[in-house]
Amino acid sequence: MLPNGHQPQQYIPAPGAHQTNPAAMMNGVAGAQSGPTSNLNNAFSSIGLSDAKPVVPAMPQFRPNLPVFRPPGATQPNQPHAMQNGGVASANPNYPTQAHQQAQQANQQRFNQQPQQTNPQPFNQATQPIHGGQPGTLPSFGQPGQARFQPSPSFPASSSTQNPPMASSFNPGMASSQGTTNSTMNGPSMPQFSAAQPNASTAGQGQSFYPPNPSTSSFQPPQHTFQPSQPGMPPQPNSFAPPGAQGFNAPQPGSFGAPPQMSHASLGGQMPLSNGSFPPAGSSMSYAGGQIPGQPPSIAAGFPTGLPGAPAMMPGMGMGGGPPGPPRMSGMPGMPLPPNNMQGGLPQQQMGQPMGQSGYTNGPTGMNNRSTPALSLDSLPSVVDVLEKDVALHANSYYESRLNSVLPPLVTSKVRSVDYGNSVPELLRSSLYAAPCTANLLKESGIPFVLHIQPMAELAIDAPPIHIVNHGEKGPVRCNRCKAYMSPYMKFIDGGRKFQCPFCLISTDVPQEYFAYLDSEGRRVDCMQRPELCLGTYEFLATKDYCRNEKLPEAPAFIFMIDVSYRAVSSGFTALLCQMLRNELDSLLPVEPNGEESKLRVGIATFSDSVNFFNLKAGLKQPTMMTVNDFSDMFVPLVDGFLVRPEESPRMLESLLDIIPQIFAQSRQTDTILYPVIQAGMRALEAAGCPGKLFVFNFSLPVFDAPGKLKNREDRQILGTDKEKTLLKPQIPDYTELAKNCVQVGCSVDLFLFPNSYIDVATLGEVSKLTGGQVYKYAYFQADKDGQRFLWDLRHNLKRTIAFDAVMRVRTNQGIRPTDYFGNMLMPNTTEVHLASIDSEKTILAEIKHDDKLEDKTVVHVQVALLYTSLSAQRRVRLLNMALMSTSDYGEIYRCAEGDVVMNFMLKNSLKGLYDFSPAQIREGLTERSTKILVSYRKYCSQNTPVGQLVLPESFKLLPLYTNCLVRNDVVSGTGSEVGADDRSWLMYHSNSLGVEHTTAFIYPRFYVLHEPGMDSSTGQYRQIRATAEKMQEGGAYLLENGVAMFLWLGSRVDAAWTEAVFGVQSPASIDTEKGEAAMSASNNPTADQLSKFIERTRNSRPVYVRLNLIRQRDKMEGWFRRFLVEDQGTSTYQQSYVQYIYYLYNAIRDEVDK
Repeated sequence: MLPNGHQPQQYIPAPGAHQTNPAAMMNGVAGAQSGPTSNLNNAFSSIGLSDAKPVVPAMPQFRPNLPVFRPPGATQPNQPHAMQNGGVASANPNYPTQAHQQAQQANQQRFNQQPQQTNPQPFNQATQPIHGGQPGTLPSFGQPGQARFQPSPSFPASSSTQNPPMASSFNPGMASSQGTTNSTMNGPSMPQFSAAQPNASTAGQGQSFYPPNPSTSSFQPPQHTFQPSQPGMPPQPNSFAPPGAQGFNAPQPGSFGAPPQMSHASLGGQMPLSNGSFPPAGSSMSYAGGQIPGQPPSIAAGFPTGLPGAPAMMPGMGMGGGPPGPPRMSGMPGMPLPPNNMQGGLPQQQMGQPMGQSGYTNGPTGMNNRSTPALSLDSLPSVVDVLEKDVALHANSYYESRLNSVLPPLVTSKVRSVDYGNSVPELLRSSLYAAPCTANLLKESGIPFVLHIQPMAELAIDAPPIHIVNHGEKGPVRCNRCKAYMSPYMKFIDGGRKFQCPFCLISTDVPQEYFAYLDSEGRRVDCMQRPELCLGTYEFLATKDYCRNEKLPEAPAFIFMIDVSYRAVSSGFTALLCQMLRNELDSLLPVEPNGEESKLRVGIATFSDSVNFFNLKAGLKQPTMMTVNDFSDMFVPLVDGFLVRPEESPRMLESLLDIIPQIFAQSRQTDTILYPVIQAGMRALEAAGCPGKLFVFNFSLPVFDAPGKLKNREDRQILGTDKEKTLLKPQIPDYTELAKNCVQVGCSVDLFLFPNSYIDVATLGEVSKLTGGQVYKYAYFQADKDGQRFLWDLRHNLKRTIAFDAVMRVRTNQGIRPTDYFGNMLMPNTTEVHLASIDSEKTILAEIKHDDKLEDKTVVHVQVALLYTSLSAQRRVRLLNMALMSTSDYGEIYRCAEGDVVMNFMLKNSLKGLYDFSPAQIREGLTERSTKILVSYRKYCSQNTPVGQLVLPESFKLLPLYTNCLVRNDVVSGTGSEVGADDRSWLMYHSNSLGVEHTTAFIYPRFYVLHEPGMDSSTGQYRQIRATAEKMQEGGAYLLENGVAMFLWLGSRVDAAWTEAVFGVQSPASIDTEKGEAAMSASNNPTADQLSKFIERTRNSRPVYVRLNLIRQRDKMEGWFRRFLVEDQGTSTYQQSYVQYIYYLYNAIRDEVDK
């Protein structure tokens, strides 16, 4: 019996234990939607938020006589209901007259007088009304049955506009001066944006919500409002003249007001590395162009001719723009085209030159890198607004994870999730929370049906640990036919003697030891005592039948394979690593989250042109070394004593780590091996009969004459071309085959690479990718400069929750099945995902497709089973369950879509395609996918919307912005030769396993204002702004980060008191930017302390260390920073600004509609 409070322990039910109080039967289908079906055109919810902080419900108490938990499908009295209201805003340029205002006020009064369904919580307690309601009253709407975003408070409804589910719209027609009719323009029309009122979910009406929580009964952001500058006149930010009219022509280069042009030579030809660092001065390596990649800039240095006029990038940085000249808009597949009459050019800026003080209006001098088109950037959907409103919507609330078709909060909104039969979204998310009934419905919508699986994710600190269930020697109870595991959605029949599987609908006899009687409602009397019958996530202890060779596993192991070649020793790496392992290893090893004792063992080996094994057996006087240099048949010379528990041999470990730097201090070996090193570690784990992970630290391309020897094949000329894919594929198949052998043994590989030149990440990284590992890259490593970053990454890696020797299987209803998987894993067959290890930050995507038709309004079941070995050497099965409602309504599909999961899929699907298609084809595919989603929405959900409007579903209001950011991202495009093959490959491996939270930041960087006093008390962050130069000031300081790079930009006129507090100097010119974060003041003043803590907190939320780069206005490296301003136009022809990309999508959608 599980104790109260969810304290972790294995649950072994006592024979004959029953629950005396009856409860409703849970069959996963009945009662799932007893209320009215969700009509998206007629249903809106209005909820008042109370000052009183909702009490997070206690988790189900697994003890006798405590039937407090209501599983999915059960009903409950006093359930909050959503008020009925519907509609969508249409940005119609017909502005209100006095008659319209009077008619609308009458409609509002009639609507407010109608009987309304209210929540159990009194409205007079609500102090934060949504949709314009006043405290203590019901919120008002513009018309009965409609809710609109209105350019004017009295904007009248359009009788001709259908009300599609949750949408935003653009009106490309321009308002006349009277504001009553659309004006006619020569040339392309200009989209005008207004946001629309989202629909609330009504799918949950009639279901059980325990305990009542009005703030989570529907997923509905607050309403926007736009105030006009004059009564009855159009709002000024949303009404502009056509392009090229009324002074919107861009200043030409050399003319007054134009920023200075940027020279190709001004950026120095340097290539900032993937860690944001630069190689040491004095290095003698060379490359085509005459300078070391990443060489620190020198004012007197010459620059190679022909290098693009922006600094080369670290991976992931090429996402925003420096100021190019007039973009070439033809001949590039997938390239967005601006309107025909959009005025050409954006003058280039001369980096490193003094900038004129005139000619910019919105941003710092020289950073207003585009002429302002007629569409205001502020009128377009904003990532910042969406994130902030979602946080506000779910403030002081929790999310009930159950069968209700309600979208979960965004991953950036740190909301407590409570398991009520569906796995919490931290572990399992779906791109669709309403499953399409047919393949044609799914295809026509354009939305991929994807499961985002992060099975080992770390839950909130106050969340209960995952329960472990022990069914004894016979193992977990499963369906005889499809082998699905016992879940809350199994239906018990025949007096409890059988259960019906929801996946295959076949009945299975209940084992005698698992039998329990049913109550009067057909529900097992012990269902509240068993986690597997009422929770979405739980674990089973597995038996020998689930183990390799039917033998329980040995304790897993970590093996450190340390490079002791000349470069590794001379850089200070070997001594740094050994010191860290000696002082911190015991405290850094991961522990079981549920309190089980960790039995993890460690081993240490070194290599250069041979492999050295060390005996650490506790009984020895000192460690002994055995060397293997015959690689034709790699073997491990010792088994007993190589792998030890740190607490059993502390003296041996300390002694070995002290003497390794001394033993190899005189090493002069430069040519090294790698394939035999990984093979040796794999053989060591195989000989010990245990799973584990190899930490391999390697400094150079393996060119020694041994298996796995590689050659330097770098060719920067083919990067960004159709031939690029040859450099992104492994050079030889040896490492791929080695990875497959590692997976069979349960050996995962993490590669830490420290190159000074090309190291072929594409080939070496395949070992980490297929074994569920990770690749780290530290170019031009020096211990004094880069040691902090390396040690942070290693510590973070060691402490993560991890599972070994894992096999994952996804089961679904009849009618659908998983077809494709994405992530760092191996697929030996079409149904199983093999992972030598999977940690808390790794995710797997499973794409779901139809093989038959689903019945409308039925429950669709998903079960993810992860069989793995724990740190305590237990073989377990972790189960993640999810139940969704099927639908044949396009509106329901769009309303229940999760846009962030869709973007995660689009990124990883693009990575998969890069091995077979050119970057131009990938960009084209991304744009076509987005166009398809928006065209289908218009076709099926907003047919009556005027042709001149671009309508965006609420779930996909950021789709154009995110797609444009992804199209221009280095991981997809590579930006030609500016990003080397190694950095490009590293970026692909890194992003291939990112979860939703890290993907959204990677695509759209977070941008914060630092010079304003104080933080936002509700979020603990500085104020976030859009990633565009328009929002910047010369007197400001800003922090930008995307999980790979971090910049602190300082304007030339930033307040002296601020720089004094943070850097200890009064002028940005006095700051030594080469020191990076070390240049910040060590004083304890509140400003510096607050900023330092914020940077550290931001860094700790990312999977790899993010180095801070200081950028002063007019510095040579300012162009690098500007590439991250993703809403601005970039330097390449396909790097459109946000506004330009909106035009392109608008025209593409209009063309499709015309067809």
